[in-house]
Amino acid sequence: MALLALAVLTFLLTVSYRQYGAELQRGYGAVPPLGQAMTQAGFFCAIFGTVLGWLQIRAEKHRDLWAFLVHRPMTRTAILVSKSLAGLCLYTFGAGLPLLGFIILLWTPGHVAAPFEWAMTRPLSVMFLLGIVFYLAGMLVAVRQARWHGSRGLGFGLALVAAMGVFVGHEFWQTLLILTMTGGILLLAVWGGFESGGNYRNQSLPGKVGLTLACTAGTALLLLLFIGLSETLVPSSSGPSYSEYRFTTNGVVIKVIHHGVEPPKIVDLNGKPIINDKTGRLLTEGDLSPEENTPPARISPIFSPLDERSRPYSYLNPYRYYCPWQVAGKKIWYFTPDGSLVAYDIVTRRQTAILEAPAKLHKFSHGPGGFIPPSHSYDSRITAPWQLVASTKTLYLVDLEKRALKPIWSVPDDETIVGYWGYATIAGSLRALVVTRTVVKMLDLEGQEVWSVPYPPSFSAYAGISCLVLKPSGRFAVIFYPDPKADEGSGGNLPSRIEWITSGEGVTASTDLPPLPPAVQESPLLSLESLILPPALSAVAARWKPLQWPWNSACLLPAGLCAITGWWLGRRSSFSRKSQVGWAVFHLLFGFAGLLAFLGVQEWPAREECPGCKKLRVVDRAQCPHCGAGFPPPEKNGTEIFELSSAN
Repeated sequence: MALLALAVLTFLLTVSYRQYGAELQRGYGAVPPLGQAMTQAGFFCAIFGTVLGWLQIRAEKHRDLWAFLVHRPMTRTAILVSKSLAGLCLYTFGAGLPLLGFIILLWTPGHVAAPFEWAMTRPLSVMFLLGIVFYLAGMLVAVRQARWHGSRGLGFGLALVAAMGVFVGHEFWQTLLILTMTGGILLLAVWGGFESGGNYRNQSLPGKVGLTLACTAGTALLLLLFIGLSETLVPSSSGPSYSEYRFTTNGVVIKVIHHGVEPPKIVDLNGKPIINDKTGRLLTEGDLSPEENTPPARISPIFSPLDERSRPYSYLNPYRYYCPWQVAGKKIWYFTPDGSLVAYDIVTRRQTAILEAPAKLHKFSHGPGGFIPPSHSYDSRITAPWQLVASTKTLYLVDLEKRALKPIWSVPDDETIVGYWGYATIAGSLRALVVTRTVVKMLDLEGQEVWSVPYPPSFSAYAGISCLVLKPSGRFAVIFYPDPKADEGSGGNLPSRIEWITSGEGVTASTDLPPLPPAVQESPLLSLESLILPPALSAVAARWKPLQWPWNSACLLPAGLCAITGWWLGRRSSFSRKSQVGWAVFHLLFGFAGLLAFLGVQEWPAREECPGCKKLRVVDRAQCPHCGAGFPPPEKNGTEIFELSSAN
């Protein structure tokens, strides 16, 4: 099986590399084949790890063979460790060797037309580690004594949580923490199951905790799947309600109000409906031109090396480690982390040119020295009509053919360039938008000022800038957006500021745009989600900014009902008081998901009528919990060879 895995993964990685070569010839090769290879490797490692872990245990689960295995002169823990080491060696051979070979291929010059950073290999390393988590999940599924149509497969839930965490985590250490936690819980569950032969009752406390948490993750995912299917199958008569600002090509600010599935309403800043001059009817979204339907492009200035905007991408994205700039001829140009411009030949896939800031005299604001990456996004299919680069002190016009730099504008010694953008105006002339710590300027390519406006007094509070080119020619609008953190600290009360500018006249008008209300999802299924999801999960999601899940205290009500149900079931099965309290706290934290996991992991004994008090009692207790009576002796059938002494 390991040999088969080695061949399959090698084939998949080879296909990814060949696809990269084909895309490179069409001018799409700014991104190395790590992204596609990462997806393929992730799916393969998860499947291979699961099957390998399952087969290692399942092949020996025949009761006679299992008894022969565990009755060796060594502890069950030692047996499990040796089996796991052997399985991980096979997993490393089948999945690790192809990934290592692929990384060496990308590292070797002449194979990828892009800079190589060792940090770019982290996604493939994470996918390899994710396969180990699925390997433990496969072992857990095989070792459990449960029905296939019951709770046996719930252990996969935690592995799926780890898979989602791989893509949700922004930093590499966050992903490692998620993999370590999920893998540790699964390891405890596998160890506990192996020690007890797959039964829950005879496990130690760590094994029980690991198994319960793993199954709870599985039940929580099942509940989320149920909610998702409900939203898909049940047609919704409502939708999200939110508002947004739009800007017409002549500089008028309009407000578009979306309310559920109703057509959006367009009003002015005073809330009055806008009439279409051509039709005499209310202005609709379909009446807006494509330019008016497109949000303005934004610049996010980087003021310090610790600014989070200097690392906008996740560790999974190779743009985090270098910035593609443009394609010129048969070369792709990149900004490197040290602030240089390097070119890679599309044919030879080797570095052929390099441009550096003159003598590295100006310190890079978020690097050791050199150029600042531009604020516009990269599109390898289009060669930008402008060729501008900037250090923290000087804006340059670049001649890529001659590899020459022409300085067109510089700032004083006490000033710093923190962002720039190239513009093509409506009249077809080229302009450069430059942002410093104190001003926002538009320049022509000779360095002459077109207009200049002061930056807001507190640039830390307004960290987003957009510039609109308006009609007729020579008119512009600059929008200053509040920084999300600063806005959150003010309670969401920071307005966006817009200034209208005319060339030669400066600022002709300005206004503050009131903060918009947060979006509201109006759906009955959203209330169902808030009730079904575990309170502990809802509390974490509400505090985790990427999710922005609204906290609903109503989820405590079903959690309380689950705690009461669990208490009744535990008392019915004669659980100890300590066990009852522990499960009650667990149900309060995890709600329906915890109750389902509780039903799945427990081994419920049969009950029969007590001959003394006539109440139902569990058959695994010597005395009746109600009256204290023991079981009556079995009736004689004539086959007894021993008889109790009546004298005693």
